[in-house]
Amino acid sequence: MAMVRLSGVSRLDQLKIYTPIFIHSLEHSHKRELMLTDQAAKLLTSLRKLCVPDMNQNYFAFRLNVDTIKENELKVYGKGMVTVVQNLLDNDLAMPVFYLVRSEPEESNIPTLETNSEIGPIQIELAIVSYAGERVEEKYSFAFNSIAARSFVNLQNYLVDNYRFEVKDFFELDQDLLNTKPISVIRSMIEKFETPFQLKYESRVELIEYLEQGFMDSEIYFQIPIIGWIYFDTTDSVKRAEEMEPFFFQVIVPLLVELDHQIGENFAILQNQLSEHKFDELRPKIYLPQIEFTELVISILSVEEHPIVEFVKIFHLVCCMAEKISEEKAQKEAKQHFDILYSMLKSGDNFISRFLLIDQGMYSGHDRVLLELKNAEDIIYCEYYYSSSFYWIFLSKDVESACMVMDKIIENYYVGDHTLFMFETLMEKYPNIKKSFLSNKKFKSLYNKTKNIVYWKQVPFFYRLFRVFIGDEFPADWEKEILSKVKYSQMKVKYLPRKNKS
Repeated sequence: MAMVRLSGVSRLDQLKIYTPIFIHSLEHSHKRELMLTDQAAKLLTSLRKLCVPDMNQNYFAFRLNVDTIKENELKVYGKGMVTVVQNLLDNDLAMPVFYLVRSEPEESNIPTLETNSEIGPIQIELAIVSYAGERVEEKYSFAFNSIAARSFVNLQNYLVDNYRFEVKDFFELDQDLLNTKPISVIRSMIEKFETPFQLKYESRVELIEYLEQGFMDSEIYFQIPIIGWIYFDTTDSVKRAEEMEPFFFQVIVPLLVELDHQIGENFAILQNQLSEHKFDELRPKIYLPQIEFTELVISILSVEEHPIVEFVKIFHLVCCMAEKISEEKAQKEAKQHFDILYSMLKSGDNFISRFLLIDQGMYSGHDRVLLELKNAEDIIYCEYYYSSSFYWIFLSKDVESACMVMDKIIENYYVGDHTLFMFETLMEKYPNIKKSFLSNKKFKSLYNKTKNIVYWKQVPFFYRLFRVFIGDEFPADWEKEILSKVKYSQMKVKYLPRKNKS
């Protein structure tokens, strides 16, 4: 297994400097010093000289572990020091701090049939510190936080090396025990560590709570049933959510339903939401229903009473992260699509770009892109129904684009071309824009010329003979009749069954 080293990727790094309980016992400590024996006083003086609160120092004099702590024996200081050190501890003149360290396995060239499953097991040591003089409270706090922070990083690395879990490992857990209270490796190690000193139990509890608080709300460390603290990499949250969904739906949810029938009812709602999800080309996978469901479960069941809820919290976390990443990616891609289409509408050098027709069938699943175009302040749009389907039509509000549409019709009109009818349908939706266009002399001239070309070809040959008497300008009443027929055909196609109906 590869050795991984972290440097505090957790909420612990964001905690304020913790004030140890020991600080409260400093009052009148100078009076207690006066009552020490000469031997204890000399030891205290030596201890304080060795405890230098400096970033490059160890912050403590005694660093005692299973090899250096034995009954009635302290290396360096020799036998008999236990009683003297105990005197300092009893009088709150020295602070004990438990320290978690990694012991790397010794290299050996001798082959062995046994393989240790742990890489660099973690061990407990005991640090004893003492300070005096100015700002003594800060010195004790600094020492405690420095030692505890090192312990936390060592503990992180230990979990990464020895308790790295994948989703497949969740499936291998005994399903009958998935609601079993987890075993805290932190509490177990610290509470079981034996020393020759009589230490206050609160000194153990303090470090346990400090370290476990550092893991709270972590995005990679979790305390799951049966096992306890584990490392579960959620970096690729989209992949993790996809991998974990079968485990959550097939294993965890049935167990949750047994605990509360309301959860079963809401899970049915979740399944309906997922099955009815509208296809989105940029977001084929959604996570909001899963997030809402897990939040509901967490509001009904507490992890303290039901340890299985930790799996709910993990799934909730990866879904929240996946939702954020997926939505940001979709928004980015949607913006790229929008920028291309918007640029075409505003500065395209041809009619196809300026008078944008989008077939619904060809652009299905890109609703958010179309929505952005529809919401653009300088773009107008409408739907045009034709041949059992329909198109979205987009046009910039600038008169130059409108003139380009007219030029195209004048140059390339053929019988069956719906371009003018599309334009008129668009203008019917935006009468003020049409009025603005008509205030432009160039557009008005091109518009009238376009209508005369198109509309005269919409009437029977007999009617065209009237041009000799009434001139080239197409009669307004006839124009209204033609547009009325176009509108009727639009309504007919709109409300009849058609493909890709929105």
